[in-house]
Amino acid sequence: MNMYKKKKSRLPLIIIILFLILAAAGTGIYVYQMKEKETVADNSEEEIVLEDNQELQYASIVSILGNEMTVTTTDGDEQNWLILVGTEVVTKLGTTTTFSRLANGDNIKMLIQTDDGNDVILKIWITDGMMPGSENGEMPQMHQGQDGEMPQMPEGQNGEMPQMPQGQNGEMPQQGGESSGT
Repeated sequence: MNMYKKKKSRLPLIIIILFLILAAAGTGIYVYQMKEKETVADNSEEEIVLEDNQELQYASIVSILGNEMTVTTTDGDEQNWLILVGTEVVTKLGTTTTFSRLANGDNIKMLIQTDDGNDVILKIWITDGMMPGSENGEMPQMHQGQDGEMPQMPEGQNGEMPQMPQGQNGEMPQQGGESSGT
């Protein structure tokens, strides 16, 4: 009987020791994963080495439709660009995607190469914050009305939004012309 008591009294101790070992292993794995994520985040800012016919340009997307985008550069100039299929776009988190991820209002950094007088976008990065070169760290002002204020939207009666013209049965009117299908 005495042996049975000793084994029974050691069982809770063994369970506690196993629990502590598992907890320490789980904590170690968690810490390792967190350090790995930090390393990836630190390495996401890649070093860009420009060749003679390349430049970096910072801009803000005004509009984008498919692979055609209009941007405003730090000089306040608007430029139209055609993004070639296969152009890499790097998100704020460092993942590589396609231009379909770009949206109006995104601040971007573009790697541009000039070949035979033609400018081609090689790579795009979606950036945080303001564009370098903007005054006081603020975005350059775009599309302003008089006295630096935003232009006013036309209003209908009693301050309501104006009514859109409608076709038959309250549907949207059809646009003239044919679509290109591309």
